Amino acid sequence: MSTQGRARDLAIEGRTELTAELQRITYELQQSHESELARRQAAAQAAAEVSARYAQTQQIINNMHRPVFNELPSDGLSTRILGARQQGRETSSDNETPSGHYSALKKLRMSC
Repeated sequence: MSTQGRARDLAIEGRTELTAELQRITYELQQSHESELARRQAAAQAAAEVSARYAQTQQIINNMHRPVFNELPSDGLSTRILGARQQGRETSSDNETPSGHYSALKKLRMSC
């Protein structure tokens, strides 16, 4: 075989090896890319779940701070008591504290 023929054969062999190596690298990069996309999708899903749980917890907390009307009669006095509780005000005498009003309301309810 001549020197030129040998050089051509080596070039073809080198090109074949290079092509195979490029295909291997491309395949590995594609696998890495798909793996990274899956990790990011999982992280986004986890963040959405945490956000949803946080929103539920906040809703529960907000519901706990809402006034409850089912134990007090609707007579205007209960509105005043509830208003004092929500504003954190103390009233001037023991009879006018929210618990004093509640006791008075219970006595009125029992006497009716």
